[in-house]
Amino acid sequence: MLAVLTPAAVTDLTTLAAVKSGLGIEDSKDNAWLSLQISVASQMIADYLNTVEADDGTVTLGQETLAETYRVHHSRYLARRLDSERTQYLVLSRRPVASITGIVQDGTSLDPSEYEVDGAGVLKHLSSDRPTDWNGNKVVVTYVAGWLLPSQDGRNLPPDIESAAVDLVKMNWFARLRDPNIKSERDSIPGVRDHQVDYFFRNPEPGSPLPDEIAQKLNRHRQINI
Repeated sequence: MLAVLTPAAVTDLTTLAAVKSGLGIEDSKDNAWLSLQISVASQMIADYLNTVEADDGTVTLGQETLAETYRVHHSRYLARRLDSERTQYLVLSRRPVASITGIVQDGTSLDPSEYEVDGAGVLKHLSSDRPTDWNGNKVVVTYVAGWLLPSQDGRNLPPDIESAAVDLVKMNWFARLRDPNIKSERDSIPGVRDHQVDYFFRNPEPGSPLPDEIAQKLNRHRQINI
């Protein structure tokens, strides 16, 4: 179970100003259309990065407060060998993890010294400062995860994710009047089959919803869910 306690204040992965700058647009007549496309592109990217859907059906890269419940003996866990022991590590569904607000195991709140989390969202249970199995039946983790987005103070969204969002909006902008990927067409010799086409973006790879140039910017951020 993944419940949203405090929804993300912002979900758009770029700003209207950034998109208009990228397109060379100075007037405001298309602001509403562009704003909608920013939201659409942001959702597509969140889905492409395998962001886990919350119980309310939302998927976002924006920072929000979540409560994740584990029935430990039936939960997904990552087993690793450490000091010749195999230890169960709970894996938080949303990343990056900004902070752990609290952990309740079988109704008892754990002291912060009893757990730690790494950058991959792997949550370790500690005893005497050493990893040990999660031995409760039910563990509820409250935490803050996600990025601060471009319109927020202290933004930390990776620039390549924002760039991908801008590229998607630009692709949709060009698609309003013609094939979204075609930049120009020309015949070197009229009447002869020497037709040349230049593209803004190559077509998506089979099974990918995004053009290759955009996907390449995002691939290193894709989440592997277990």
